[in-house]
Amino acid sequence: MFALVQPVRSGRSSRSQSLFRRTIRLGFGAILAASLACGSDSTAPEAIEGRYVLQTIGGQSLPVVIEQDESEKFEITAGSFTLSAPNVLTAEFTFRETTGATVSVLTSEVNGTWSRSGATVTLTVDGEALSATLSGGILRIMEDPEDGGMGEWVFRK
Repeated sequence: MFALVQPVRSGRSSRSQSLFRRTIRLGFGAILAASLACGSDSTAPEAIEGRYVLQTIGGQSLPVVIEQDESEKFEITAGSFTLSAPNVLTAEFTFRETTGATVSVLTSEVNGTWSRSGATVTLTVDGEALSATLSGGILRIMEDPEDGGMGEWVFRK
């Protein structure tokens, strides 16, 4: 499980915590994909280091609803991965929680490492690894909707 810096949310259900952590893991996967690159005009791989900003999740522009029921809505409003040398990863996500008329903004930051082997980038946080693809400054992480995922996460450098 990722070592997340999570905001304290009173009344947060275990399902919400699970979705929150899954969202962070997905984001990390996207950053991994971004860090994996193939150069187009040279034999050298595309530069990985930099900040990748979340553009879409499952084809939807932000904000994207992650969980919603009769009493609560939880959305991701922003996200980014920063890949630095030597292989340092920082992921930041911002969420909006609406419960009745109360709206709260929540943020989370997590640190880890990244590595690259050919066209595959591996992002590791708290012992968990994710894979992503990078091409032309776009990092892509795929989450299988059939497994409860939200589809493709797209980050742009």
